[in-house]
Amino acid sequence: KNMTKLETVIIENNCVKTLDALAGKPALKQLYAGDNHITDISGLSDTTALETISIATNEIKDLSAIANNAKLETITASANKIETLGDFSKLTALKNISIYDNAITDISTLANCTALESINAYKNEITKIEGFDKLDALTSISVYDNKISDLNGLNGCEKLETISAYNNRLSGTVDLSKCTALKSLDIYVADKTEEKTEDSKDESKEETKEETIEYNLDALVIKGLANLTTVNAY
Repeated sequence: KNMTKLETVIIENNCVKTLDALAGKPALKQLYAGDNHITDISGLSDTTALETISIATNEIKDLSAIANNAKLETITASANKIETLGDFSKLTALKNISIYDNAITDISTLANCTALESINAYKNEITKIEGFDKLDALTSISVYDNKISDLNGLNGCEKLETISAYNNRLSGTVDLSKCTALKSLDIYVADKTEEKTEDSKDESKEETKEETIEYNLDALVIKGLANLTTVNAY
């Protein structure tokens, strides 16, 4: 706790549960704490020099504790139990974020992170993409295996080269005409098996059944694909 000059901490593959010991570390720039049992990251709320945080494969539900770490450039928080990101309006230096394999429904706060270059948010519960058209530095976004109905919120990302958005619920018209650098688009649909919980005849029990639901691209119209070199759309 007295190591106030610490700049780098590597505590991966341990049994750490909280990061309270890192509170009050004004010089801390890099933290690698993946593959632990961390549930609480509130100890990072005052580590204002932090530039890189890697906390993948833990048990974290909320990232709001790092919302004031304005110097953050890289966040790796995949394979947790994250449901909410918090308010990222101060994270204007953030360049890369990996939050895949969580339970996130809303990533709209990332529209405030104007330096973003890469977003990896696949395998979540995201329903929409909104306001990302002002992310002038964004080159890659991966949001496959979600519940997204359209991608129009990306239209205007002039440097965006790669969109991976397969296994979603895309329909209607998707306008990407202002994404002039777009080269690769993955929007194909596979059969999805979803679990549904139903009441059984016995009121004290619930039954979980698996149902295969097929979403298709029959009614999908996409605008602005003139420069594509790779497309998967089936």
